[in-house]
Amino acid sequence: MLRRSTFLFALFLCLILQSHGAKAQVDWVKSGKDWLRLWKAGRIDLQDPSPRSGPLVLQVNDKRVQALVKAKGRYWFWSHANELSFICSGLAADVTGEGRKVLVQMAAQVAPTRPGKQLLNKKSLRMQPWMLRTQARKSLARLGDQDVRAYFSNILKTRAKQKVAEARLRILATQVLAECGDYGDVATLLPGLTDGDALLRAASARAVGRITGEPALEALIERLAKESDPSVRVHLWAGLVPATEALGTWKERRNKEIWKDLCAKARTILLAAGTPTSEKIALCRWLWRVRPDLLLPVLPKALGAAQGAGPGMQRLRWWLQGNLIDMIGSGFYRSRKGKAAADPGPTDAQAWQERLDAKARPVPMNRRHRLKHPPYPKESKKLFGLPLQGQRLLILLDVSAPFAGPLVPESSRRPKAGASKTKVDKEDRRTQLGEDIRRQLQEVLDGLPATTELRIVAYSKKRESLPRKGYLSLGKKGRSRIRAFLDKQTGAGDADPSSPLLDAIGQVQALPAALAPEEGPDAIYWLAISPPLAGPVRSSEALTDLCAASNSLWTVPLFIAWFPDRRSLARRKPLYQFGFEFSRNLTRLSEESMGAFENRSYSPGK
Repeated sequence: MLRRSTFLFALFLCLILQSHGAKAQVDWVKSGKDWLRLWKAGRIDLQDPSPRSGPLVLQVNDKRVQALVKAKGRYWFWSHANELSFICSGLAADVTGEGRKVLVQMAAQVAPTRPGKQLLNKKSLRMQPWMLRTQARKSLARLGDQDVRAYFSNILKTRAKQKVAEARLRILATQVLAECGDYGDVATLLPGLTDGDALLRAASARAVGRITGEPALEALIERLAKESDPSVRVHLWAGLVPATEALGTWKERRNKEIWKDLCAKARTILLAAGTPTSEKIALCRWLWRVRPDLLLPVLPKALGAAQGAGPGMQRLRWWLQGNLIDMIGSGFYRSRKGKAAADPGPTDAQAWQERLDAKARPVPMNRRHRLKHPPYPKESKKLFGLPLQGQRLLILLDVSAPFAGPLVPESSRRPKAGASKTKVDKEDRRTQLGEDIRRQLQEVLDGLPATTELRIVAYSKKRESLPRKGYLSLGKKGRSRIRAFLDKQTGAGDADPSSPLLDAIGQVQALPAALAPEEGPDAIYWLAISPPLAGPVRSSEALTDLCAASNSLWTVPLFIAWFPDRRSLARRKPLYQFGFEFSRNLTRLSEESMGAFENRSYSPGK
């Protein structure tokens, strides 16, 4: 009898443990379907950046959810976007295949049907379908298994091309296949290169570029000779980077006929007078990655032809000079005394030609640093640690409420008991953050040559620019106007960086954007203080995705200086934690635009 009671008690205990363990498992498929249903009903506002007390669909008491939250760290917070990230990761880990179907449903959402209307539709702005598609697409790409590839390959083969919704689904299928990596079925992706939709041709160019083998490279070269859309041609050069690297090292590919053919086309495009500056910069990015020695004799000639003063010309000269230094070697030319000569400047094409002629066999040298772009000149002037590049500059200045806050944060002004006291000048204690930004900005602008053209856009909830249209030359009259404009900014309201930023990169209505207009700037400098809390896009991740989506079309670098909120109660506000996520997104955006990021956190004594 005792044995029987002991057995029943053990069985009962096992059932309790099993039921407790079952509750600890998250039903990701059900959570994904519930989340998508609420999103379609308009109950989920992905625009809302405010921290929430808990998730909307997931169970806060679930052990798995608690473990994930703990792993995120102390500055992580609940929001609709963060919950979506949790659900997409869980759906990608689902082994039954049902999670994959829910991810496909999320990735195919379009509201409204045309992407060009998304920034003009209030419901679409609230739901942010591009963020939903991006999250789901990244999760599908992380899967990368044969079933995912077969599913999206079938979409490209069978779906009708006439319907707009089906066209968006085909673009999604091409993007997922591209992000999955080495996909061998080149015949599935090649028809997209000749499609009537420019967005699909651009996505197909990047997808075909990831396929290893000469057939993919031949298809891209053939399309490059026929493509007339400048924005798609930029995508083609971006797709040619991985396709060319798959041919092997420069010694292995130099004797191949397809390599010689590609170099011949690149030589013609680089020297042609009618080639847009944006395409030449995209071609220089290709040069920086593959380092073709066959094109080395052409670079001084291209540098000599790029001596104009038009928009983007200084940026193009910087790329050409960087490729010359990379392939010839810095300080290679030496005098008889053995002293290394300084590198010629970006305007001295004749000196570069002499350096090239001084070497018997010009071949690419080993790169000392793994950089995505050439290093900026050490002698270039700095704006808050950011190199000033170009003749025509656009400055986006955040003048929201933190602009009128203190220069020194509360943690430095009132150290905790027992902590070492930091020396802070009395003048810094009284100085506002906006005063310090104005003072340093004026000092840097006064040191620029008078030929520099400038435009400043000060934004909070409202926007004010100097001048209203075009750019202002930095003459004596222009400097006084800038000084008066900066002194007028006091700092109030919430920040709306999306309106001036999307306008600056030419992305007014569509996703992705058209090329930046020819009258656009050479570089954009964004002085950010507060995360987006107003305007059409109030999510830092969505704003970053919108700008990064047009990176390959947009050859203007974005330099970002981030000034965290330094008001007395900032550390006790939920938005202080939101600033950490905003800073990470700014870092990614500056890297993808070939710019730079500078975190201007206050450091006493500096």
